[in-house]
Formats: sequence, structure tokens, C-alpha cells
Amino acid sequence: MSNYVTLYMDDAGDPRWTPPNGRGCSTHHTIGGILLSPEQDIIVRERINVLLDTYIPFKSSNIVSKSEYEIHMSKMLSRVGIYRKINKSQINELIAEVYKLFDRIRPIILATTIDKVQERKQWENKSLDPKASVLRSVIHKFSMYLNRYNKIGNVIYDHDKPNLILKMQEDFYQYRKT
Repeated sequence: MSNYVTLYMDDAGDPRWTPPNGRGCSTHHTIGGILLSPEQDIIVRERINVLLDTYIPFKSSNIVSKSEYEIHMSKMLSRVGIYRKINKSQINELIAEVYKLFDRIRPIILATTIDKVQERKQWENKSLDPKASVLRSVIHKFSMYLNRYNKIGNVIYDHDKPNLILKMQEDFYQYRKT
């Protein structure tokens, strides 16, 4: 087994503050991810490609951008995007196959959720940005894992807002400095 791991992260929930402090629509924000060794990564990539090729009609896969050709649970459950032409029993089969894959590779899962309402109530204007706060927590857990098991690692964060990525890079720099 390799001494290298990759943390694949994604978030759920609106990271903005809820009214009256912002225009966010959810009371919680979560960032989570899975840790994969290079060996696990290869297994996952190969199996996900097989599953997508098996369950997604060829016509659907060619009319969407490559970034949408992925396993996405909420889109599967609501049958939108590339999943719109798949019947419910096939969606359930696909979900079961993904769970079998997780059972096979046994990844380490890291996640943090913040209750934005409670955070704001407790800290008022001194509260950290919810996304930054949760991201720092997950990265800290990852760092502890790397140190504990004498590993090196990389983080891949699934996010589509380049300006926010630049801000987070600056936040990480400041966080590591202090």
C-alpha cells in the first residue's frame, strides 16, 4: 500500500449565512470527502466508468459536458441531467452498485458540518465564513491523518467558482501561517 493518498472533497448546503445575516437558504453547511490510495483510486475510476457506460444511454453521454458525466446522488434521485432517461429501478441498481464499490474499497471518509444559525448566535459578527470554517476543519482532520500514518497527500476539491478558490487558497496560506 502506498504512502500517498488523495482526499476528494465536495460540499453540500448553501454556504452563505441565513437571514437576517445573509441570503442563504440552508441552516447547515457540510464539506466531506473520501481518502483514496492510488490503488483504490484506480479501482474507483475503472468501476465508475463501467457503471456510467452501463446505465447512461450513449446519446445522453454525448450531449452533456464531461463535467456532468459523473455519479451524482441528488441528480440520480431526482432523475435530472444524464439520469433523466433512466427508470427508478435502474437508478436503485446504480446506487446499489456504488454502495458495493464503497464496501469493496473501504475508503476513509472525512466530513464536517456547521450549524450556521447556532454559529452566528454564539459568535455574532466574529463568526468565520461558514465555508472557510468547515473547510479548515476537514483539512485539519486530513493533516492529522497524514501525520498519524506518516503519509503524504493531495486535496482535490470539486468546486466551480474560481474566485472562491483563490480566496480559499489565501485563507489556507493565512491559516498555515498562524
